[in-house]
Amino acid sequence: MKTAPDPPASSGGETPSLRRLSSSLSRDTPPRKKGGKMLDPTPTESQIVESSSSKLKSSISLKPENGGAVVLYEPLDSPDENLRGSGQIKVPRSKTKPPPVDYESEDMRKGFDHCFVSVPCKERLSVLFATLRRSSERKVVVICSTWESAAFHAVLFRQLEMLHVYEMHENMTKNRDVADVYEEFVYQYPGILFASEIAMREFETPPNVDYFVQYEPPMDPTEYIYRMSTARIYRTSCHKALLFLTPDEMTFLEYFDQIENKELEGRKVKEFQDSVEKLVSKHSELNDLAWKAFRAFVFAYETHSYNNIYDHSKIDEGRIRRSFGQPHIPGCSSKYDLYNGGAIV
Repeated sequence: MKTAPDPPASSGGETPSLRRLSSSLSRDTPPRKKGGKMLDPTPTESQIVESSSSKLKSSISLKPENGGAVVLYEPLDSPDENLRGSGQIKVPRSKTKPPPVDYESEDMRKGFDHCFVSVPCKERLSVLFATLRRSSERKVVVICSTWESAAFHAVLFRQLEMLHVYEMHENMTKNRDVADVYEEFVYQYPGILFASEIAMREFETPPNVDYFVQYEPPMDPTEYIYRMSTARIYRTSCHKALLFLTPDEMTFLEYFDQIENKELEGRKVKEFQDSVEKLVSKHSELNDLAWKAFRAFVFAYETHSYNNIYDHSKIDEGRIRRSFGQPHIPGCSSKYDLYNGGAIV
């Protein structure tokens, strides 16, 4: 059995101290049960640092109807202990590729089920973490508006010991091409792909994707809705397209017109946010990635062509900065926060 190359590392590298700190977030203990049902624990900050990342698990649920809530993401009962804490995760792959997908087969369906969640900027990262932990046994694509954001989130979630995390964007290293990453991810299950929108536009949505998460603003709302409504995916997938919005961006919903779009309830884990901020503040490589991602996000937001939805006059940079782990200005700040023609210089 062959193995795939290790997931690409950040351009700044991952220090041993960063791995040691991240491993403190990954000692798993099973969730509590009551009446035969899984309950999400409610950890304190010290429990997050000293115990497992499974204690950080929260859920995103459909809003209760007739007194009951439907859980969208299933809990993870027992992660594979053998793959944790090694720093070098090998992804099993088949010796031969599966046959080409027959998009006209009866096993295929057309389109994802549209969902959205309204989350304030400062709580977005915590809700994203809860979403990905809940879907850790599924295949998920997370779309970011810039390559800097895709790179930062991929590195961050690898440090939090998420398994099979990939990144795909227009600024890949010399020995990693976007087409190679895409092909590797297509045949990987489960897995998480953090991709910039520009890079993802070049490819079809993999047919075995369970959740497509539009985490940051899409360039064109109508194009996003069309692509999610017409994607060809397997009927056996969970086929959910989840759109993150802030309370100030709800005008986006008008573009759905007659298309059904269910609102979900996002449950945050406050202690997780605090721990990530400590992680970012203690490690310069991660802080630099977070700062670049934060500045690139703000620039993309301020220049967004759909300013009726993404109104830059309403954004709070302090809250946005927190959604990137509250990075501080690097020692060479001018390298990151000055722009020339839309590019960081």
